[in-house]
Amino acid sequence: MTPMTRGLLRGTLFAMVALGAAFSLYHFVLRDGAARAGQQQAGQQQAGEQGRQSLIDRGELPPFTFLSTTGQVVSREELRGRTWIVDFIFTTCAGTCPQMSKNMQRLQRELVGLADLRLVSITCDPETDTQERLAGYAKQWLAEPDRWLFVTGKSADIQRFAQQALGLGVHQSTPEEMAQGAERIVHSQRFVLVDPRAHVRGYYDGTDDAAVTRLLEDVRRLQSER
Repeated sequence: MTPMTRGLLRGTLFAMVALGAAFSLYHFVLRDGAARAGQQQAGQQQAGEQGRQSLIDRGELPPFTFLSTTGQVVSREELRGRTWIVDFIFTTCAGTCPQMSKNMQRLQRELVGLADLRLVSITCDPETDTQERLAGYAKQWLAEPDRWLFVTGKSADIQRFAQQALGLGVHQSTPEEMAQGAERIVHSQRFVLVDPRAHVRGYYDGTDDAAVTRLLEDVRRLQSER
């Protein structure tokens, strides 16, 4: 075999190896791109499913009656026909309540165009939170009294409504819990979305900005259903 022939063979072999490597790389890029697209599509589908799940009809609330800081009756029948969002706070709470009230204030601000929307903050410490004290707390958070209601009632009625009607935890802290740093009252940090038929439609972490953003979207979706 002449030197020229050997050179041609080596060149041909090198070209074939380079072509095979390029072909393998091309298919790897295709597979990787397809995998990424599949993952993105699955993520979008999962997000869509979570959005649909957040508006599942969880049934109608039982009757209840409380009082606002102005002495207005706040009941299932009074709120019927309106979309409303409820949470549980108390004015001396130094834990989650300030962040929850901050996010309620955000809801009040960003849903200003929805005249039939009501925000309802129920104290879980009615013995301390008189109507006057609640009114001062409402003023602190710039609550519009016709849109954001601060509500009180009998302690047993409030606990029953939270626990049995909404499935939320509210209870006096045990000595063991307080020894571990808990406040006097332990309560859920969730916001609950209720539709105009008094049916519960969603639960959201009231301290989490992303969850509150999803709540804003779900309120608008409920409005479009009407």
